[in-house]
Amino acid sequence: MPIQLLLRTPDPIPGEGIFGYVLRLSERNGYDSPWHVFQHAGYLQQEMIAPGFEPRRLAAIVGKEADLLERYCYSRLTDDGQREFQLNGHSLGRRLGKTLRVRRPAICTACIEADGFADACWDAQAFVACPKHGRLLLLNCPACESHLKWFRPGLLQCHCGASLAGVVADTASAATQGLMAVLRSTIRREALPPDQGVHLSLPHRELSAVPLRGLLHVLSVLEKLDTEAKVSDGPDTTAADVFFDWPNGFHAYLRRMASTGIASGVETVGLRKRFHRLYEGLFKRCRMVNGMEFMREEFVRFGRDEWGDGVVDFKLMGSEPTKSRFTSASALASELGVMHITVRRWMEVGAIPFKTVEVGQGSRFVADSAAVSQVAAYKENRVHGREAAKLSGLPVSALRELKKSGHYSTNAIANCRAGFWPVDLQQLNDRLLATAGDASGKADEVECSREALVSLGRILGFWKLGAVRAKGAFLAEVLDGELVPVRRSGDHANDLLFRIGDVESFRVRFALGTGREYISAKTAAHMLGASTTIVAALVEAGHFLPAGDHGVRLSRCSVDKFMESWKPLNALAKELNTSSMALRLSADALDIKVMRVPYSAGRQAPFVATADAVVLRQAFANRRSKRRSGELV
Repeated sequence: MPIQLLLRTPDPIPGEGIFGYVLRLSERNGYDSPWHVFQHAGYLQQEMIAPGFEPRRLAAIVGKEADLLERYCYSRLTDDGQREFQLNGHSLGRRLGKTLRVRRPAICTACIEADGFADACWDAQAFVACPKHGRLLLLNCPACESHLKWFRPGLLQCHCGASLAGVVADTASAATQGLMAVLRSTIRREALPPDQGVHLSLPHRELSAVPLRGLLHVLSVLEKLDTEAKVSDGPDTTAADVFFDWPNGFHAYLRRMASTGIASGVETVGLRKRFHRLYEGLFKRCRMVNGMEFMREEFVRFGRDEWGDGVVDFKLMGSEPTKSRFTSASALASELGVMHITVRRWMEVGAIPFKTVEVGQGSRFVADSAAVSQVAAYKENRVHGREAAKLSGLPVSALRELKKSGHYSTNAIANCRAGFWPVDLQQLNDRLLATAGDASGKADEVECSREALVSLGRILGFWKLGAVRAKGAFLAEVLDGELVPVRRSGDHANDLLFRIGDVESFRVRFALGTGREYISAKTAAHMLGASTTIVAALVEAGHFLPAGDHGVRLSRCSVDKFMESWKPLNALAKELNTSSMALRLSADALDIKVMRVPYSAGRQAPFVATADAVVLRQAFANRRSKRRSGELV
């Protein structure tokens, strides 16, 4: 019996899929479903919508060559007689998996209204949005909410009878639109615009060079891992975010995977093992997709320079290994030429930033080698003790104290290593000189005397600043900018000139800051704002207690207790910018008791109680305010 042709037999449109073509045939011939077309051609139900659809019987009822229709099918015979899957002529291999959405189509209604056919691009599972209109593909009927089917009356009509014309899907993200533009250009074998479009934020040149089969595999693996990690919650593809804003998007994806446990539960800090499933799926040699080498290189760079929770094994580096920023303590020790325990000690004192990474039942350390710079790796130039003091002109005690406080060098490692290096000593001298700014020049003896200046060399060599730590603490305050030299008279740190008052303030501040039980009479005088003669008088009067076996030192507790109760009238007069005589008259007028302590022949030091000092301040402020008002009148 001869086969009867369909009444209308249009040719397939380039870029159209076979089932979209059959649906268009059915609609043009007035059928309410492609079922009738398939049945007329003699297909059984299980042969109709299948990845391995064979087009010869369909070709017979439309009067076309079978080879012509085979180009639009999802499978074809190879030269060796084997059947493989395809999409628009691109080989997809002999195992299809979930690469294509065969039974549940997706559409862009705007494209169908404009072009009149269903694009084969939409049949790729990874294709989720139309880059031309910036909308997600329509997967469900908005009327019946069921999945779209191939067995429906027309391209823009659901099987429930509802019209799909004019239905607008949600807007796709810029990342998704860009990736879909790349994917469509690959499927259609079309070139992307070189200078405009959202795809420019992606590595579009590299992705466009990847075969379609490999590109779909990469997108599938990324989506699968993201789904298993339960991170994504939107309809847009996660793979789009991976490639958008390259390589930052890829780094964010890797960090997200790590935070959800993908990179945990292993017994090592190696990058490959901590991202085992990602590596096995994308970068293992037997599974490596041709053209995706750029992604593997970025994966290695992420572990080498960005992540910090793992290290990169040299085997991943390739034939030309590059120094890694993040490395293990043992590898860093080998690089620096020191023992492993030395690096561990530097890490413990904070000289080398590191992370503790939990692996299995224990933990491992990952060091940041970027913080390790200008490290002296050899011992030939190292000097010790007196030789370092001779080279620098600074006391050994001060150099050691600067190392302890971290002020010796801007390189944290140099502060931890035993001994000193000339380059570090020279840099220390330059940093000290820099604290004087541009205030340099030769200062003569008269000017120094008038301004009461003293050189750093004299301060460190002859002044008693306090305990053994004092000289180092003094230099630390200079380097921190808390003590600022007036000028410098030469090109060495010892030529820095300081105000004597600033040095005295430091000495007292250091003595009080050490929390010592006993202080000198000079320190007590500075605290009191009086002379040492008055301090001696207070000791004789029993207000200050001597420190027993500690010679001329005083009990700090007794000094603090006296200052809590009494205020020197001279210090109060200086504070109020008046004379002590004026304050005595005010005290007499207010009937305030003044304690007078004799300290030399015919001379007395006046003190008032701290509570009375508050009254005197207020009275003096009120009188000054009234006087000003009178002047205004």
